[in-house]
Amino acid sequence: MKIFTCPKCGNKMEEVAPNFCPNCGCQSSKFSVEEIEETKSEQPAQTEEKSEEPKKKGCSFWGCAGIGALVLIIGFIILAISGNNDGGSSTKRPPVDSKILAKNIFVDDCIKKNMHDPKSYKEENYVVNFDSKNDEYIVTVSFRGRNAYGISVLSTCKGGVKFSDNYNRYKCRIISE
Repeated sequence: MKIFTCPKCGNKMEEVAPNFCPNCGCQSSKFSVEEIEETKSEQPAQTEEKSEEPKKKGCSFWGCAGIGALVLIIGFIILAISGNNDGGSSTKRPPVDSKILAKNIFVDDCIKKNMHDPKSYKEENYVVNFDSKNDEYIVTVSFRGRNAYGISVLSTCKGGVKFSDNYNRYKCRIISE
């Protein structure tokens, strides 16, 4: 087999009589030709070098240990940052759905328990704000419901809902009716 060399770009091709250089498009009549037997003496030396290359490319024990330690350190930093995402303030931030949860708890535990006919409860409007000073939600609800005489009346009630640290317990109180 012959090796063809392009005179324009120096590209070497091991094909059998190529028509043109795939690199620059030069015609095959201008190629210089070398015999492969001339380079066979160099090939064993190249194969010996190639057998050493995988050893060099492999990860040494200390290299792998260093990379592993670096990954662990970065993981701990990310964990520390994500665990304290409130900007360093001492006030804890409630979950996103906790406003709706506070409103529902206030309606069920404070309003409906004190109504004459809890099934007649019809919500008109509500507002929920977080009071960081007292660490509680202030809920104001406007609703309609039947009184003891069976007449539908519009009422507004304001109260507070305070959750425990993990939001599994709460305290509910009425501020004004």
